[in-house]
Amino acid sequence: MSGMLLLFRQNRSSIIAYLSVAALVLVMTALAFQPARDFYRRFLGGINPFLAISVCILLGIACLIIVTLRGWLSIVEAHGTRRAVPGFVFAAILPLVAIVIDVVIRFPKDMNQSFPASIAFYPSIGFLVEVIFHLVPITILLLLLSLFLRDTNSAVVVWSVLLVEALIEPLFQINTMAPGKYPLAGQLAVLINILIFNIIQVVIFKRVGFLAMYGSRMLYYLVWHIIWGHFRLTILFS
Repeated sequence: MSGMLLLFRQNRSSIIAYLSVAALVLVMTALAFQPARDFYRRFLGGINPFLAISVCILLGIACLIIVTLRGWLSIVEAHGTRRAVPGFVFAAILPLVAIVIDVVIRFPKDMNQSFPASIAFYPSIGFLVEVIFHLVPITILLLLLSLFLRDTNSAVVVWSVLLVEALIEPLFQINTMAPGKYPLAGQLAVLINILIFNIIQVVIFKRVGFLAMYGSRMLYYLVWHIIWGHFRLTILFS
């Protein structure tokens, strides 16, 4: 208990920042609940979006407490703004590459939640993605390694886990692409694009914290899903 109190005192502003973002995510989920219900079903099946997001928020704070107490990672680094800039630049460039891929191989017309519901939907589902694809696997892998290794605070150990974990989302995304529908070169381009983005994200996580990593995804989603997702319907399908 004393460790938890010390953690809160030392990271009070970071915890408040996380809870503030979590509250905003819940608001976005409420706004997107009806207009984006079909897209929530694509991701969550029959699970209630409020329940899924609420569980992710709790999982997120639990995992962040663990990785912060162990000294592995952080919620947010107060003086890490400058270190986040290169990662955010890449997070803005990579969706432009994805747009080129889309123009060439033509992804499905209905792959994005339509505007304006997309403004609320993607911050909501993006938070879930960060917790499920990054935060939880990283925490589990580091905890498992701590059973066998004496020094899991080693930079080599932490970076190895982060880079291995960065493979999860790209492999998942490629697995969801319809077999035989897209050329191999197109699938490889998608894989590389998402892999680079995930590597950038875990670098941001290590250097600047979880909330900055989530912010980089929101920037990617803004360009790829929200802006391009709206205009591609006219550009590619009119």
